Amino acid sequence: MAGRFRYFSASQRAAARRWLVRLFPVLLFLLALGPRLVAVGRYVTPDELVWVYRALQFREALLDGRWAGTLVAGHPGVTTTWLGALSMSVQLWVSADARVAYDWLTKVAALTPDNVEAFRRLAVLLTGGRLAVAVVNSLGVVGVYWLARRLWAGEQRGRGAGEKAPACLLYTSDAADERSSVDLGGRRVIKKKKSVAKSRSRRHAADSSRVI
Repeated sequence: MAGRFRYFSASQRAAARRWLVRLFPVLLFLLALGPRLVAVGRYVTPDELVWVYRALQFREALLDGRWAGTLVAGHPGVTTTWLGALSMSVQLWVSADARVAYDWLTKVAALTPDNVEAFRRLAVLLTGGRLAVAVVNSLGVVGVYWLARRLWAGEQRGRGAGEKAPACLLYTSDAADERSSVDLGGRRVIKKKKSVAKSRSRRHAADSSRVI
């Protein structure tokens, strides 16, 4: 009975670990999204409303098939304009105020700093764009986690395989003390050993002749 209890506890722990691994990306996403949602209604940077207007122009150009009109700025803003256009589509579907503001803004020829009414209506569409960016950034955090997890798992597998593989020795066991008699591959240099043996035999013969 005690053995069954211990086995059951171990299986419970293993199941809990599996569920934790599965739920951790969701928890990480919520942890990354939470602070961003708290800041959705706070300080508006000077160019945020300008990018809302650019996203509106980008969406209108896409709907009309004017591909050259999708270039709404001199520098790339692909992620921002796509997210802004998608968030506007959702807002237009669920909010009548967003529809009114959007229709009014499509009639604006150009956005100028003194057009206070245009900026007021752009603010209606700002929250949706911020939410879209917050969600995508949070998903990016989860994506980095998945990539790092796979990289770490690959390194661990590589280390495990390296520990099982036999080590490659630089020197052979019978010539480890003679650095001049082995090369970098650990093979013995026979010619070198033969030349050393010949020189030793010559010195021995010379010493013998001197004794005689």
